Amino acid sequence: MGLRSSRTSAVLPALLAGAAVLTACSGHAPPPDGPSGTAAGPPVPGTVRITSSAGPYGPALTITRAAVRRDAQGREELVMTVHNDGRAPEHLAFVQTPHATHVAVEGAGPGDVPSTAGVSLPPHGEVSFGGHGPRLVLEHPHGLEPGHAAPFLLEFGVAGLVRLQAPVSPR
Repeated sequence: MGLRSSRTSAVLPALLAGAAVLTACSGHAPPPDGPSGTAAGPPVPGTVRITSSAGPYGPALTITRAAVRRDAQGREELVMTVHNDGRAPEHLAFVQTPHATHVAVEGAGPGDVPSTAGVSLPPHGEVSFGGHGPRLVLEHPHGLEPGHAAPFLLEFGVAGLVRLQAPVSPR
C-alpha cells in the first residue's frame, strides 16, 4: 500500500503540470487583468498566460504585446515580451510558424552570439524580443497578411509547447 501511494504522489504533480500546459496550448488561455490573474472577456491576440497548479515551482509565464512586424533591415520578426512570474528559471528553446521556413534566434547569448540552449528567462524577470533584446527573425516568410493573426508554436523548457496568435502589423 505504501508503494502505491508514493507512486500516486509522484505522478499527480506531473499530471497537473501537463494539464496546465494543455490549457495554455489550447490558444484560449486568458489574458491577465490584474494582480489576481483572473480572466474577463475573450482571449486577446498577442497575449497568453501559462500557469500551473503543480506548486510554487511550476511554470508561470505571461506573453504580452506579441506581433509580427518588419524590422529596420526589412525582415519580418516576432516581437513580444515574456514575463517569467515563477520561482524557477525558464528558457524559450524553439519557435515555429507555418508562415516561415524557420524562425532564427539572434542575439540570445553574450556578444549577440545565439545560444544553443535558447533564450534564458530568469525567475521573476522578463525578456523583450525585438528592438535591443534577442530577436526572432522569420526566414523566408510567406502568407502574412496585415490585420490578421499568424499562429506560432513556442517551446519552453519547463512550460512545454504553447500556441500563440500574433497580429501582423501593417507594412
